[in-house]
Amino acid sequence: AYYEHDNYILYFGRYAREKGVMTILKAYAKMHCSEKLVLVGKGSEEERIKAFVKEHNLENHVQVNGAIFGEKMNCIIERAKVVLVPSEWYEHGAFVALQALAKGKLVVASNIAGLSEIIQDGETGYLAEPGNPCSFAAAIQRILDMPENQYKKMSEHIVKYAKKRCDATTYVNELLEIYS
Repeated sequence: AYYEHDNYILYFGRYAREKGVMTILKAYAKMHCSEKLVLVGKGSEEERIKAFVKEHNLENHVQVNGAIFGEKMNCIIERAKVVLVPSEWYEHGAFVALQALAKGKLVVASNIAGLSEIIQDGETGYLAEPGNPCSFAAAIQRILDMPENQYKKMSEHIVKYAKKRCDATTYVNELLEIYS
């Protein structure tokens, strides 16, 4: 877990329509906040993302990166203030959300099957309506407006939650119980 942060909002994953990247770009454009939006990934929507950033004069506020892996990506996640998971299609395992939670990061995710089972609204992050930029903007703003001591307390709670929810031994025992 990494409780400190630089003041940026992070999306990492595929640049694909069903991942909702355009939703968070539209939300960010409405917010006019000072925090930078950092995008990390690759995919079929990359040119559309770059065009939106340029059309809305967001070049100084949105950083569009290609795919980044390993220790460099771990550092980017660790330093984020908020991690976004705006999927507009059902997420089975939501690895991005789990990675963020393991590092104590507050997550704003779509209120959609899979994600709503991982993110506890108001406790480990906030849920927003899939495909709704206004809903995402409001959820992100709640975190940005949060006093630093409340942010740290929530972040510490997230780490405890992640350890309990994602513990391999607990998972295997629960799975064996289901099969039994």
